[in-house]
Amino acid sequence: MCIEIEEIRKLLEQEIQLLPEDFYGTFNYTQTGRNLTHPVTLGILCKILYTFDWVKKVGIDVRLNLGNRQKFQPDIVVYGDDSVRDGVIKLFMDYESPNSSDDRIPDKDVKGYQNWTKGTKCSVPYIVITTLPDELSEHWEPRYISGDKKKEIRGNPFKFWYKYYKNKMCFRNESIYFLNIDGRSVKFINENTVCGNE
Repeated sequence: MCIEIEEIRKLLEQEIQLLPEDFYGTFNYTQTGRNLTHPVTLGILCKILYTFDWVKKVGIDVRLNLGNRQKFQPDIVVYGDDSVRDGVIKLFMDYESPNSSDDRIPDKDVKGYQNWTKGTKCSVPYIVITTLPDELSEHWEPRYISGDKKKEIRGNPFKFWYKYYKNKMCFRNESIYFLNIDGRSVKFINENTVCGNE
């Protein structure tokens, strides 16, 4: 099966036009009492996925852990048949909202996926979606970061974190794809932008 990454990107971009203008470019919808970015986006992604005939069932927050050392819990697991217990997994997806598009992605997302792949000897495509403005963002609120580093991140959150990812990750010849939500646009991130040469 060919994952229709460009079609997913296009449909996601269409759907987010209906949301408030500041839904993804600020932390206004990623805060206590109004933490909507993650759950609303997962709902949109499920709606999109069910438009494809190769999608039979969609699981949310499925734990695919293989013992203590291999923890993998993607936001979305797509099954290609109705038997989810023994079903064929077609796709994994993780959505990282503004407060989680940070240094956790290489270890929590990518290494978790790589460990699962190695442990199961299965190859399943994996899409990671980040939420990072590709411009000066003076009001961006990087969590748990202070001082000059916070100022550097605000200079351009997308460029800062994708430079970090490139230095921390390598997944040549693996089925890992990155999309980034930047305000009302969704961009496919070329492997060379995100993957280093470790």
